[in-house]
Amino acid sequence: MHIFLTGEVGCGKSTAIRRSLQMLGDPRLGGFRTITVPSPELDALGELYIVAPDDAGNLRCRDNLVGIRWGGGKGTGFASGFEVGGCRLLATPPPDTKLLLMDELGTMERMAPQFCAAVLAALDGDLPVVGVVKPIHAPLLDAVRAHPRVLVISVDQENRDDLPVLICRLLHAGGTNLG
Repeated sequence: MHIFLTGEVGCGKSTAIRRSLQMLGDPRLGGFRTITVPSPELDALGELYIVAPDDAGNLRCRDNLVGIRWGGGKGTGFASGFEVGGCRLLATPPPDTKLLLMDELGTMERMAPQFCAAVLAALDGDLPVVGVVKPIHAPLLDAVRAHPRVLVISVDQENRDDLPVLICRLLHAGGTNLG
């Protein structure tokens, strides 16, 4: 089983995942997360990098630069960061990986067909996936939500505090061995 959270910006999706991972004893993770760091671009809100789940922000190289965030919800995506850095993260999980993290999938990936294929291939694979998918329509996002092994949970202020326990229960009920 794969679990993806969806909801508005700032509703607690990534926090719920982080808390569930702590409750699971911080299993060995593969996959990716995205981080935003300050940008030298004058009008930019930040540069967006795709990094390993356990990266503390040290992997900020051109191979992992996937976009620049601008004001008003706008962004400029760089396909090469997804195609090189993102594909590498999905193709080579650490030894003994128990769970893939995909935090988060959005629209910047639309011009990165190899990365999109790698995401869908991971959903067809044996490792369970926990991730975040933006609540908008785009080919990759629609394909993730429609995947037969994906459960999508909408996050809001009423349910976000209960989600870590639910995620753990769902993973265990699905036969996931995280120990």
